Amino acid sequence: MQQVYSSRDLAEAHFVKGLLDMEEIPATIQSGPLQAVLGSIPASPETLPSVWVDDSDVDRAMEIINEMKHGGLAATQAKLTWTCPKCAEVMEGQFSRCWQCGTSRPEATSSAV
Repeated sequence: MQQVYSSRDLAEAHFVKGLLDMEEIPATIQSGPLQAVLGSIPASPETLPSVWVDDSDVDRAMEIINEMKHGGLAATQAKLTWTCPKCAEVMEGQFSRCWQCGTSRPEATSSAV
């Protein structure tokens, strides 16, 4: 097993573990119980909560963690909008139908904002 993430907060370590679990990467949190005594002992990589995965999952886990650190795909890609051809309502890209009149999105008119 290898450590792929270290956090000053047990909740954040559990969040990262949850992200990995969703991608079917088994993960373990170590040093979690030490969170209660961090004011009494010095904080170090050995005492902070950390997330560990099997050696075979390290590369995939690091990709997911790096994406999380940089805001995910939503932060790095332009958001698409489209204008309804029937009522001229401007819609966000995730919608495939106009919320106002129900017209389907014409794929050719999608554009980056």
